[in-house]
Amino acid sequence: MTQGEQVAALTRRQQRGLAALLSSPSIAAAARSSGIPHVTIRRWLRSLDFRATYDHERQVAYSQAVGLAQSSAGVAVGVLVTIVGDESEKGAARVSAARAILELGNRAELDALACRIAALEEIAGKEDTS
Repeated sequence: MTQGEQVAALTRRQQRGLAALLSSPSIAAAARSSGIPHVTIRRWLRSLDFRATYDHERQVAYSQAVGLAQSSAGVAVGVLVTIVGDESEKGAARVSAARAILELGNRAELDALACRIAALEEIAGKEDTS
């Protein structure tokens, strides 16, 4: 069953609860916004089918947010670089911007290393089966 079919298989009330969970900071807030008792939502979350659908939909929402952040990364780094180079900015702002740039660089390096490790593991796995 596809994820779309899983969502469609939920009752309308469960779909309303799922939407509330995805847009609320807590189960209590989801319960308030949907009008569904929090104990019901908690029971649904213990159900494997509902939980799998919820987890998938959360991952989709997270992936979309990451994509949006990535598409804005160039502009954000440009702003940080401008702040670092602007001697009229307060020292704390320049240090914070420099730290953010260095952290982004480190993360990019770690991502590159993770890709290289995954490729090596794939090669090693193929050699093990030969």
